[in-house]
Amino acid sequence: MRSVLFAAAFALVTALFLFCLVAVAPSPVLYAPENGSSTDDHFNPAVLKHSVQEREEDVLEAMGDLLNATGTVTLYLSSDNIPASEEELRAYLDGIEDLRGLVIELEMDESDIDTFLACNRKNLEYLSGLKNATERFGELERLEIRWNDPTNPYEITSRVYEGEALRRKIRDLSDRYASQKSQILDISDRFDLDTTRYLQSVDDVAAIAEKADRYQEEQQEAAARMIAGAGGSAVSPEDRPLISLTVSPETAVYRDVVRISGTHAGPVHANRSIGIFVDGTEAITTETDAEGCFSAAFLVERIPAGVHTVYATDYLHHSDLGSFWVVAEDTVLDLTLLRQDDSRLVTFLVSLRTVTRIPVRNATVDMYVFSIPAGTITTNESGRYERAFYLWYPTTYAYQAKFEPGSLPLNPSESDIQEIVIENMLTPRLTTTLWTACLVAAVSLGGALYFRHSRRRPVRSHDEGRDEAPEEPLPPDEEPPVVVADTAVRTTITPPTSSGEGREAVHRWFLQLREEAGRTLGTDRPDTLTPREVLLLLHGRVPESDLKAFVAAHERHVYGRIPVSDGEYASITELFDSVTAHLRGDRH
Repeated sequence: MRSVLFAAAFALVTALFLFCLVAVAPSPVLYAPENGSSTDDHFNPAVLKHSVQEREEDVLEAMGDLLNATGTVTLYLSSDNIPASEEELRAYLDGIEDLRGLVIELEMDESDIDTFLACNRKNLEYLSGLKNATERFGELERLEIRWNDPTNPYEITSRVYEGEALRRKIRDLSDRYASQKSQILDISDRFDLDTTRYLQSVDDVAAIAEKADRYQEEQQEAAARMIAGAGGSAVSPEDRPLISLTVSPETAVYRDVVRISGTHAGPVHANRSIGIFVDGTEAITTETDAEGCFSAAFLVERIPAGVHTVYATDYLHHSDLGSFWVVAEDTVLDLTLLRQDDSRLVTFLVSLRTVTRIPVRNATVDMYVFSIPAGTITTNESGRYERAFYLWYPTTYAYQAKFEPGSLPLNPSESDIQEIVIENMLTPRLTTTLWTACLVAAVSLGGALYFRHSRRRPVRSHDEGRDEAPEEPLPPDEEPPVVVADTAVRTTITPPTSSGEGREAVHRWFLQLREEAGRTLGTDRPDTLTPREVLLLLHGRVPESDLKAFVAAHERHVYGRIPVSDGEYASITELFDSVTAHLRGDRH
């Protein structure tokens, strides 16, 4: 047990010393494959130039991959392969993040690359919306047979209206995707990038929009013929409906309220339930008043920028189609770090608002430290976030907040980089003194433990949990008994004069017997054997009755500390001579 404790203590002291050494020792490697261009204290101009060139090539390759990715996405969308387009959109997103990471790593401050990244983020948004719209368009086409019931004009008209909302959305996304063409081509020309597949993607998106236009026109004509053939009144977005609709204002921004109102002109128009659909999804339920009028407010918040279609229905008849345009608004993101005196408690204050000072609530903001993602936060109802953190490690921290709008009709923004210095509580001289003290203490403690361990006699375990009795020292004026042993007989010259001397003689005979047994059996470390272990090891090699009697006498007089009489002494001597004689005879 003591050896285990010694090893554990020595390992702990060694680990502490190595930790202290690593914490303060600079790296001896000046240049290596992973830092061949520079270290904290040195730089290699030749290697630095070569490394920068290689990394710039990585950036150009990543930019080219993004242009090619757009062509792959639109190719799958054109062939109505929605699962494959989803996979390519995820790869497109990963490519944007990879390029952004390269720019951060190289500390590049190229406005063209920043613009290129912004354009690709918008393209990702447009292509994702296009994927969702074309997927729903495909579902409407597959459900056409179920809805083609001339006796149910409401379902037919609902399908036509939803298709019209999707057609307008696809057309809007196509126009916005094409609007970035000139800017992307200008940047691509400056970096000498291949734009073949990107230009093909612009044509593919335009073809998808034209296909949606043709399909919707055919559906309106088919629905009109079907309802008219059944004796009903054909309803299309151009006809004058039973329910009128007004949308105001036509253009809105984040947190604006769009007023959707109208009048039900049917014979029973009072207290009629009215459902208001935005982009084909029921968004508001209201009722008409006694005059058949209705009005509802739609809050522009979690809805993307672009054109949005609106219609109202009493679940039997439809209004005409209305629309409103949501314009993406610029945002302002502020980050403030407040430190209380010289403590390590730092309060993070984040504020997100539009340029018109409207707070952006429940929005996700990404936090970065040293340009590395550190987590996300969510603004409260006031567009703010506040929380205190402890910064323990002494260094200069650089924090930045970044906002990506996602489904919000807002433009992305980022805060300025805020730095805060956390000082080391220990001065350099005091730190050096402490490390030196730790080193001296570690060496001293380790040396003391080792010296103590090396001076200590081997510890022997004993049977049945009992420890061997320590040997009693001889009186200074007496000599130990002299034992003369030959190959067969052991003769005791000096008989015991005291009980302590008798016990000592018995114990010494056991030690000799144990040593003889170790030599005979070739046992490693015989000095660790207990009497009972010697008894087991010598089973069948010596007279068992003599050995058992000798072991029992040893335990009785040494462990039990019972005095040895002259008669017992003579008997034990005979037992010892008998056992050792057989051992020597067995060995020789």
